[in-house]
Amino acid sequence: MRRKQKSAFNGTNPMMVWWNLAARSAEMLTASAEVVARRSVQMSRMGHSPSARDRSELVGMVTEKVAATQQSATAMFFTASSTAAHAWLTPWWLYNGRGSRKSAAAVTDSAARILTAGMQPYRQRAISNAKRLRKRKTT
Repeated sequence: MRRKQKSAFNGTNPMMVWWNLAARSAEMLTASAEVVARRSVQMSRMGHSPSARDRSELVGMVTEKVAATQQSATAMFFTASSTAAHAWLTPWWLYNGRGSRKSAAAVTDSAARILTAGMQPYRQRAISNAKRLRKRKTT
């Protein structure tokens, strides 16, 4: 019978949730800087007459920001809603012996969870754009 390994991040340590947020933010910022640099070079090369491929990239920049904003707002709303419900019920659970320190710890790191959920759509796009633009051949 295989035993499930315990991870350092199991949701009970609020500091690990904040560390996860910091690490993901650093990843996103690094990928974003790379994307901005590559797209800036691309825009300077296209000049006043962008090709169809360049126009597609320019339109994609705008639409992906709108989509990421919508996904971010939705993720933050649902995370905040579940956290609020959890925070409201935790004292009752603890009083009746149904809760644990895990449920109390989940309330203390709720801000980091909300921020992580809201950042995730931007992070995913920044990393995927950086990978895609690294592969793109300049013409």
